[in-house]
Amino acid sequence: MSTALVYGLALSGDALADQLVGRGWRVLVADDKGTDAKRARARELGTTLVEAPDEDAIAALVREADIVCPAPGVPETHPVVGAALAAGTPLRTEIDLAYLWEQERPAGPRPHDVLGPRAVLRQQRVARRLAQDGARVRERRGA
Repeated sequence: MSTALVYGLALSGDALADQLVGRGWRVLVADDKGTDAKRARARELGTTLVEAPDEDAIAALVREADIVCPAPGVPETHPVVGAALAAGTPLRTEIDLAYLWEQERPAGPRPHDVLGPRAVLRQQRVARRLAQDGARVRERRGA
């Protein structure tokens, strides 16, 4: 069984930890600010929240993990990032893993067109109509 360290158990970290557990991973969770809600959520995930770990505790968590997943609110200057780099443990964001999981779908990855073809066609029709009606579209300055 693979082990992931999810650092930061707010919205994104919680969702990622949930996905990892659902995919059979052992998940370690840590956060700089523990709350009752985060502790309860960690228990629901079958683990314990490590609260405000010092650098030695972070290094120990990283050594246990096959991947380290810092949540979006964890800055690149955080000790967990440095510990993962020093240990050679891969850093993976929730976006990295979502992309990987999408590629592994049995039916293959879905198209990446976020809006979908109908929305794009609708936008093109609206733009043509505006142009026909003489409307001016202002460009954003500095864009």
